[in-house]
Amino acid sequence: MNDTTTTLDRLIAVVEALDPQLADADPDATYQALGLDSLTLTEISMRIEGDFGVPVDDTEITEEFSLRSTARLVDDKLAHRTKEQ
Repeated sequence: MNDTTTTLDRLIAVVEALDPQLADADPDATYQALGLDSLTLTEISMRIEGDFGVPVDDTEITEEFSLRSTARLVDDKLAHRTKEQ
């Protein structure tokens, strides 16, 4: 991965790995509108922890979130982690 890859791009790749049909999903569509259930959201949370190295409680990402809002959450957590180091 190069430095120009955004958090949103990486997150889309995570979701696409879970369900290839979501490759062209609108990043502003809610997870509910995309038909994702709570089990899938838990899997996304776990993959974020593994891929980005930041903890995400499975209750932090809800069906009202979108890929873009999740990317903002991850960016905030990454920024907070950087400040602590």
